[in-house]
Amino acid sequence: MLHYTCDACGVRLDEQRYVVKVEVAPAIDPEIISEADLDADHLEQIAEILAAGDDIAAEEDRQGFRYDLCPKCRDKYCRDPLGKNSWRQLKFSEN
Repeated sequence: MLHYTCDACGVRLDEQRYVVKVEVAPAIDPEIISEADLDADHLEQIAEILAAGDDIAAEEDRQGFRYDLCPKCRDKYCRDPLGKNSWRQLKFSEN
């Protein structure tokens, strides 16, 4: 039997658990397509891109994460998914 624990607080998870999946990938903005682009034969360009292995480099830049959370940590995560508010709560001395 599988046992799950919350990846945030470490509490053992019973029936109710939540899964958070995060994927980090490079942003690719589409270029503006002109009529000349549509008329051109791009087969040679596609062959060059495939030969250069650009698709492999893009896959290497991808990274995925998966976390199991208890209901309490799920609520915290949904309120502040990037943890921005937790940094603001830190108080440093003036020395």
